[in-house]
This record gives sequence, structure tokens and C-alpha cells, in this order.
Amino acid sequence: MNRDLETGFALAEDKSRELLNLIDSDVFKFTRDNEQGPFTEQAQRMFLVGDREDQDHPLSRIMMQNYLLSYWENFSDQVPILHRPTFNPDTAPVILLVAMIAIGAATFNAKYSGSRAATAGMCLPNYLAWGVKWEMFRDRNFRAPASLWALQASILLETYEALYSTGDLHERAVIYHPSTIQLVRWGRSLVGTAGDSKLWTSPPASAPETGDAVDGWWHRWITTEATRRLAFASFVVDSIHSTIFGNSSIMTFHEVRIPLPCDDELWNATSGAEVRRSMARPMTAGAKRITFLEALKRTVAGQLVQTNDFGRTILLAGLLNVSFHGNRGDLQDRGIGNIEGTGVGGRWRPDMAKAIDSWKRNSEHTRLPGLESWQMAYEAGRCVDSNIAFLHQFAHMAIHTDFLECQIFAGAKQFMGKKVDAASRWEIESTMKSWAQSAKGRDAAFHALCLLRSVLVPEASGIKSHGFESRLTYSVKTDTLIYRPWVVYLSALAVWSYAFALEGPSLVPPPYSKQGRAEAVVDYLSRYGELASPVALATMKGLNYNTPILEVLREAFITTSWEFLRESSALVLGNCIKLNASGALSS
Repeated sequence: MNRDLETGFALAEDKSRELLNLIDSDVFKFTRDNEQGPFTEQAQRMFLVGDREDQDHPLSRIMMQNYLLSYWENFSDQVPILHRPTFNPDTAPVILLVAMIAIGAATFNAKYSGSRAATAGMCLPNYLAWGVKWEMFRDRNFRAPASLWALQASILLETYEALYSTGDLHERAVIYHPSTIQLVRWGRSLVGTAGDSKLWTSPPASAPETGDAVDGWWHRWITTEATRRLAFASFVVDSIHSTIFGNSSIMTFHEVRIPLPCDDELWNATSGAEVRRSMARPMTAGAKRITFLEALKRTVAGQLVQTNDFGRTILLAGLLNVSFHGNRGDLQDRGIGNIEGTGVGGRWRPDMAKAIDSWKRNSEHTRLPGLESWQMAYEAGRCVDSNIAFLHQFAHMAIHTDFLECQIFAGAKQFMGKKVDAASRWEIESTMKSWAQSAKGRDAAFHALCLLRSVLVPEASGIKSHGFESRLTYSVKTDTLIYRPWVVYLSALAVWSYAFALEGPSLVPPPYSKQGRAEAVVDYLSRYGELASPVALATMKGLNYNTPILEVLREAFITTSWEFLRESSALVLGNCIKLNASGALSS
């Protein structure tokens, strides 16, 4: 990876040795010998032995620097809880650095596969995550009230475990997630403190633009904003992960009582003086920051909400959280506006669908003036439309679909250690057939088809979208939008579930050649992915001829180093292909 290190992000030799001392410590040795089983030999062969002075060694100082840079480039702006202008790896807690390196190694491998270091990076982050969790538990900063950096490390590690790791690590993330949320609550970051508002007033105008007064105020300001962002990141992880993976949501939207994140110009400023000048501008001075609950209420009402990309992700998480509680009849008197009825027979789904469309309009048309979206910052040819489009379609799918039921319908035999018995499977099959015949099923399938079209045929959708090696080959390796691979998989599953529940197996063999599959995918998405509304699906036939799409996506997911995603998607999509061919799975 030939890349000049940015000033301020190079690891000193002493810090590099501190990291290696932790990785070689008894805590890691304990997990290596007692928990990781066959992974031990692989780890020793790849990165626990060898010359770490060799720059190509996975744990050389140069490679650890590259992993940190990968974290900042490919992940940080999507979960912006660390303040990059003032972050110094040489003074950062080593546990936080290990969590960052794990994410950086996973996303580095996604973009730079082939080298020895990248190949080792396929298992290195899992190894780091195994050991550093227990080091977290030993550190007094993880006791209530937990330190800010400790909570940041916990959220980063949990995100890695849930999205990029193995089935065992994913399960661990789910188990310990409530503990992290409880520590966040005890720290009062969800509601703020009495003195917070004072930090959003600039230092006296008579104060010099540089000096101890401004710098001291600025660092307190950074801490306050970072604490709020940590609370929001916890809420986003809780809401989006529960939607994708079918876990229980621990948090509720009405307990988040803090202002939305500040704009990127303030967050990315490199000095207190720069922040003060920004705050003094006419468009900023005297402006009151809107709270999350007020912003959510306005979104539900279809009103304008001006915020940045992280704020938009937070609001989407809020809508998903509202939907979660709507499913359970728990929306009354929550102060977010007119959401009619809750529970199975309630009117909340149409209201939420309107709110999701309102969110999309805000996302497309209310970006802060003069600020470049992070989605546009990575590479030429990639634009914000891609991220907005897939999140918009995903949210519509989520309010109409139980993804766990779809996976069981597709033949999954267990989840989180619980086996699916015959009675439960029969009940799910009956439920899915009713779902497919309802408006909910049509809405879910419609938005899933739109999403697949935008991903697999982005040119036809008018979207420039980074992460594709060719017109029809979706590449998980190069997709740096952290939730999109999972959402693509769930979209294919929703389409298959809808079609199979209505029409059964297609029994038509797919084209053998790669070109034939590509043509079949284009034909299918051109026919079913360009409909004007879900209502049009009611009269459409032939939706069950979706095996070419399933095969294209299964091939894409098999290549990823993210084990839990690879095994989950490949297994379930493989089942769908078998069911399409024969109507039954082999025992």
C-alpha cells in the first residue's frame, strides 16, 4: 500500500512496542490457548511469528499505521465519534487503538487484497478482537461512570464484531451490547448535562484567536461534542443492528434528548480559533441546534430538517427504532407527532413510509451549504445518491419485513444457538405466504427490487456507485459503505421470499455462462425493478425466476473475508437456489 502517512498519524516506535506488548500479553495468550481452537495455528503462522521489522509483516509498525489510515479513510466518517484533528495515536489508550486497527485491517483487506499483509489481515482483526475484549473488562475505565475513550472503544469493537467478524464474535457483540448501552446511560450522555449549553458559546470576542483560553475552551467543546456523538453512535448501532440481525432493540428513541451533531465544518476544524470564526458567521451566530427528538418529529411531519450525513443516519436510525416499537404496540405519547395506531393492525406503517420518504427528500435537498458529503470524498465517480438510495429502500423494506422469518423460510436451521424446530418452520411458512399476499409483502418486494437494480445495474438507475468491478459484478471487497453488503443480501432474500411464497420454485435452470447470467439479471431487473409502485407487482408473474441474481450475489459474498457475512449469505442464498430448482432442500 503505497501511501504517504499524514502528519500526526504516524506511530512512534514506543507506541508500536506498546501495542505489540499487549498483543503478546498473557490476556491474548489466554484467549489464544483457551478459546480460539484451530485459529491458534493459523495465527501463529501468519502474524505471531516472523520478523516484525519486515515492513510487509502484518504486525509491523508500517502495517499498523496503514490499518489506522484505513480506519480513517474507510470507516471513521460513517461513525464519526473520534475527533481526527486532535487525535494522536501516540497518546491514545492502547485498547482504543487495537479496536481501530481491527476495523482498519478489515477494511484495508477489502480494498488491497493479494499481499501477504492483506491476506493475514483476513484473520488478524478477529484475533485482535478476541483478546482486547477481555483487556477491556480488566480496565477500570470500563466501570461506571466509564471514560469517554472506553465507550468509544467498546462501540467500535462491537461494530467490528457485528459486521466484519465471525459468527462467535457476532454472537458476543449481541450478548454484551446491553452492557455498553447501560454504561452510556449511566454517563448521562443521552440527556446532556447542565453545563453543556455554555460550551456552544464562543469565548469572549476580546480574547485572542490563539492562546490558552481558546484552546482550553475548544478541547472542552470537543469532549462535549464527542460525548454526544458517542451516545448517537450507540443509538445507531442499537437500532440498525437490531433491524438487520433481528436482535431486540435495547434503546428507545424518546430517551435520546440531545442536539443533533454539529456540522462538519466545526467538527473538522483544526483549531479553536477556526471554530470561533465559524460560530461568529451570520448564518451560524445565534442559531439554536435542534434536538434529535424535535428533528425526528419534523421528519415524521414532512418538514425540513437541515443536518449533516451523520445526522441523517441518526434520523434514519430513529425511524427504524420507531418502527421496532410500532411492531410491539409501544408508540403512544412519545412526542414525535401523529403516528396513528400501533401493533399488528395499526396505521403506523403508512405513516412511517411517508416519514421515510420525507427523510429521503431532506437527505437529497438540505445538505449544509459548502460542505462536501463524506460519500463524495473517497473517490471520483462516487456520489451521495448511492448511500441515500440504498438506505431509503432498506428502511422501507424494514418496516414491512421480518428478515429472520425470511431466513427461516429459506431453510436456515438455527439462530444464535437456537434450533428451528418443525412446528416453528411450518408456522413461518404459513406466515410468509400470508405476508406475500398482503400489501406489506408487495411493498417490501418492490423496494428490494429497486435496491437490487440500483446495486447490480447502477448505470441504468442513474447512480454512480463505487464498489463495482463491472456492470453486473457486485464486489463486497471494495464496498466501503458499512451496511450495504448486509442490506444487499437481505434485499435478495426478500425478493426470493416474496416470489417463492407466491409462485413456488421456478424449475427453470439458469444460464450456464457468466454472460448468460448477466443478461438474465438485466432482463429480470428491467422488468420487475422499474415498476412505478408496489401495486403493479400484484399482477406480475415470473418473479420466481430469480436464480441468476442469487448466483451472482452468492459468488460476490463467497469472496469476502468477513466470515459471518460470507457464511450467512452463502448458506441462505444457496438454499434459495436449491429451493428454486426443486422446491425442497436436501437433508
